[in-house]
Amino acid sequence: MRMSRIYLVLSIVSMVAAVFVGAAHKQYKKKKREARECRVERQYQSADANIHDLQRDAFRMVQTRDYKAMQARAERLLQLDADDPLNHEISAYALRGQKLHRLSAEAYEAAIQRALAEGSEDGLVLCDCYIGLAACQFAAGDRAEALQNIELALALTEQRRRAEQSEDAYYQLACAYAVRSTMVDETERAKERGRAIANLKFAIAAGYDGWDHMRNDLDLAPLHGYASFEELFPTSPLDD
Repeated sequence: MRMSRIYLVLSIVSMVAAVFVGAAHKQYKKKKREARECRVERQYQSADANIHDLQRDAFRMVQTRDYKAMQARAERLLQLDADDPLNHEISAYALRGQKLHRLSAEAYEAAIQRALAEGSEDGLVLCDCYIGLAACQFAAGDRAEALQNIELALALTEQRRRAEQSEDAYYQLACAYAVRSTMVDETERAKERGRAIANLKFAIAAGYDGWDHMRNDLDLAPLHGYASFEELFPTSPLDD
């Protein structure tokens, strides 16, 4: 009887110990999993922060026209996130600045495909990309495709302008008109430039003050040298 009691006590102790060990093991695994998830989350947050910094840095290069450095940023951005349409747009713009029009058009098309896949049908990036794509196609001699895409760009930017009436929407519509001014005859060109200038004025009235960007934006290059464009700037005239 005494030995039986000892075995019973030992069995109970073993079961209790097993319960505690199992619970401790589960707690350890939970903490380990949570720590791993925190590390992964921090890594993603760090990557996101890095992407945003690189994107801002790339757009600042529009002001200095340092397109090779901009392309280097774009390549890094595409390594970090090849699904973000904005990263493809940055690459397209950098290639366009280097007059690599066909490569730029391909990058714009990649950005458009990804923007549409995200469900964006009238967003800022999509509108920018159709404007840039049209400009590159026209420069490469693909006139029919360029005209088709600039008309689409104008429709999308006008839709944004009606919906938002924001400085960005007016500015983007001005860019579309400026690019289209290169694709029409002299009579229509003056009208398109006038529409571009008018929308830039609306953008400025709405609060736009990105003077260095406006001075160096490839979309607005067709307006360079015209007094009505230079008069928009609060400082010195455009210096190409």
